[in-house]
Amino acid sequence: MEFQRLLGAVSAELGSADVRALAFLCRDLVPGARLQGLSSALQLFAELQTEALLPPADPFLLTELLYRIRRFRLLRNLNWDKDRSPSLSVFSVTECLSLSVCH
Repeated sequence: MEFQRLLGAVSAELGSADVRALAFLCRDLVPGARLQGLSSALQLFAELQTEALLPPADPFLLTELLYRIRRFRLLRNLNWDKDRSPSLSVFSVTECLSLSVCH
């Protein structure tokens, strides 16, 4: 339940442009029809959880998405540590997940 509250708090900080950017980044992870009409990041997070891509025990995708849309303050609020995160400078989120490089 705490993870859901965290997702809700993150979602509350993201505007419609952020949601569109996140949906764009997730276009290969979630079927397109389910990405259309999203009005909040929380809806997108629910779709990612449905696809088993955003488990509470491993918020890597959440931190990577926030990094990609340059929401560094939110990352700091999540106690994100750049030095402990995998470097994805060469790979997109989709490539990383499809190649299983991250795990």
